[in-house]
Amino acid sequence: MQTGKPDEVARQVRKLRARYPRNLGLELYSVLLEPPLPDLGEAAVRSVAGEFSHRSAVGETLARDLLVKGETLARDALVNILMRKSRFDEAEREVQREIAAARSLAEPARSWYLARAKSISAALASGGGDYQRAGLLLDQVAPGPLRDERWLVVACSVHLETGETDRS
Repeated sequence: MQTGKPDEVARQVRKLRARYPRNLGLELYSVLLEPPLPDLGEAAVRSVAGEFSHRSAVGETLARDLLVKGETLARDALVNILMRKSRFDEAEREVQREIAAARSLAEPARSWYLARAKSISAALASGGGDYQRAGLLLDQVAPGPLRDERWLVVACSVHLETGETDRS
């Protein structure tokens, strides 16, 4: 996506999926690069997240960490889909699953994936008008590199909504 050539990347992912049809990471990126029809996109991402979760429950340590990371990314994508559909209760459940999965990782991955989950959770709270909770979630992300562009966008929005223009 960052190459500026999403069509080329999507073509490469399709080619890799043909060679490795059971690769969940490729399945996830395929859905993200070329979203199917709206109803199918949610189902596809939900299915991938569930399969990552299922496989990590029975996987070995190294593979398990990769599967958990995949699960958190899939759940994150699902939360975004659900938020766009204004299905905030379902999105909150998925955020909680994402946070639980991220907590099972070893450092430094745990901190990074938790920061992503806290940022999306803060965006969800903000979207529901709960700016106090959103601010508390944002503050749970340690200052430094974990406060990335995504965190910054949500933080600016929350601070503007609460009248903290200097912080924004």
